[in-house]
Amino acid sequence: SVRDGKWTLLANLHLAIDWLPKLAEVVETIQGEQAGQVHSSFRLFLTTHPRDTFPTTLIQRCELLAMEAPQGIRAHLTRDLGRTLRGSWDTVGEEDVALRIVWRRMLVSLA
Repeated sequence: SVRDGKWTLLANLHLAIDWLPKLAEVVETIQGEQAGQVHSSFRLFLTTHPRDTFPTTLIQRCELLAMEAPQGIRAHLTRDLGRTLRGSWDTVGEEDVALRIVWRRMLVSLA
């Protein structure tokens, strides 16, 4: 990924706290010694829940974006479905009217 310019996502890092010092070393190497070998399109995304034990060296080398989950199941589903299913209202069941009716009823019931 580093050399090819691919994007990499490491999710739920709060579940691997013991491994994070090693990740911090890898990030330091990428930003330091290997900086000239890193493709300009390469991106490394990390996701985690807040933890006091998260290595500060890793936090200091990253750009941070905080996002709070919506309160309640309905708000959560509305946000997630709104992002993933945008545009599917018209595209699902274009040839099958029965499928389109079921699909739309399901979306409305979840909203």
